[in-house]
Amino acid sequence: MASHTTSFERVTDDDAVEIIVDFTLSGGSGPSGLSGPPEHYDPGEPPEFLIVGAEERSTGKAVDLTPEEEEAVERDVMERLDEFDDGDDYPEDY
Repeated sequence: MASHTTSFERVTDDDAVEIIVDFTLSGGSGPSGLSGPPEHYDPGEPPEFLIVGAEERSTGKAVDLTPEEEEAVERDVMERLDEFDDGDDYPEDY
């Protein structure tokens, strides 16, 4: 399970604040690549996404995310999974 960070801008009526979100990704698998009947194809499974914490960039103060913000962050991360790839799933010394 690898720990990662991403950020987004929380806009309020008065100003905008950058929020840093710490999260983990674990598990998941890519498509099997098999061809043939549809019942033999494994489309894969996305990794499990878990938010560990969030804070304001300027102050370092912990913040609570709204359910909508959590969903938006998860959606954004899932669209950019390649950016969070830790490398080889099967290292040589495994």
